[in-house]
Amino acid sequence: RIFCSTAGYARAENGIVAAVSPRSIMAIDMKNNTMDELYSDEKTDYLKPSNDKDGNFYYITQPYKVVKENEPLWKDILLFPVRLIKAIGGFLNAFSVIFGGESLRGNKQKGDVKMKQKSEKELYFEGRLIEAEKNERENAAKGEKNAGILPFNRVLVSVDSSGNEKILKRGVLDYVVLDDGSFICSNGRYILHIKDGEESV
Repeated sequence: RIFCSTAGYARAENGIVAAVSPRSIMAIDMKNNTMDELYSDEKTDYLKPSNDKDGNFYYITQPYKVVKENEPLWKDILLFPVRLIKAIGGFLNAFSVIFGGESLRGNKQKGDVKMKQKSEKELYFEGRLIEAEKNERENAAKGEKNAGILPFNRVLVSVDSSGNEKILKRGVLDYVVLDDGSFICSNGRYILHIKDGEESV
């Protein structure tokens, strides 16, 4: 059987992905041409499934996040004149400062030019860096010996052949299970080998 994590994608009329469902774990039986859902929940993402030779099953869970919708097109159209006027005003002010040495805005200091707004890409990466630093501080405060940058609620779980679940590690980015039952995982900051509850970097 092939284990995989899967999600439903809802697309808008223009083909852009409008929403993504919570991720569930499926088992695909190539011999019998069947597909079974093993784990799913409306509030949880199930990721990176695998098993070992002893019949134990592994996966990562994290809370499902609903993607925020973009502002509607009508709002962009209504705000377009305002944004255009602001852009022209900013350009004229910068032109005045550069060539006249004086701002058009009376309350601004000489040479004071409004900073260029950051692009969506710059804001995205800046936001992820801030989030990673916050996660690392929180993980350290919760007693993590080798604190990583992934959220504490992103959890590596094992399920034995009797169906008993056990949390192996919190804040896990990815992992691999070894033949001796130990595992190697990354928390975004360190690569850790964990055996019998003992961590080594």
